[in-house]
Amino acid sequence: MENTDLKAEAIKELQQFLEQSKNELVQEYLKKQIEILEKEPNEKETNQVEQKQEERKPIPQKDIINRANVKKLYQPITDYSWDQSSSSVTIYIMKKGIGQLDSKNIKVAFNTKSVSILIHDFQGSDYKLTIKNLTEEIIPDKSKFKKLRNRIEVILAKKGTPHWSSLKSTKPLFKPNQPEKTKDPSESLMDLMKQMYNEGDDEMKKTIAKAWTEF
Repeated sequence: MENTDLKAEAIKELQQFLEQSKNELVQEYLKKQIEILEKEPNEKETNQVEQKQEERKPIPQKDIINRANVKKLYQPITDYSWDQSSSSVTIYIMKKGIGQLDSKNIKVAFNTKSVSILIHDFQGSDYKLTIKNLTEEIIPDKSKFKKLRNRIEVILAKKGTPHWSSLKSTKPLFKPNQPEKTKDPSESLMDLMKQMYNEGDDEMKKTIAKAWTEF
């Protein structure tokens, strides 16, 4: 199923739970999540818009003189691999000669369930790899990257799970369990909130925990 279909399905199910909810804080939270999903563009659409904007953008005279100031589009990194040990997962990005690139041109951002890798001005191009749905949680403060002669190694510190079945989760961001026909609507809503809490980041967990106290 394509990401657009998964997003539409998630929005529909969140709207169903919104209709069932009688708690104002829970309603506000669900509305916020629906709004975020509705406004979130597909990666393909974002790249197309950015490309069209770049094509239409006139180049100022100072940038014609200094070509280094012209904004470049990020090229997606698709040729990467990964491996794991009992304590970490390592992502390998192979780029011949990458070891000669200044380390300040490599930016890696870690979150509990995601990692973003930006490579700036390598052989005249910028590169990007973003994984938003890691299979398991990581420890951002203990995660790091290494630059070697012909590759970059991004090391993700595992959080408790000894073995990952895959690098990226195949589950959608929000996939509420289908309520049983005889199940109370409020009970189904609680199940959804529990699932969001278990799969969400730290900020989401704080919001849901606050909602539970008012439920």
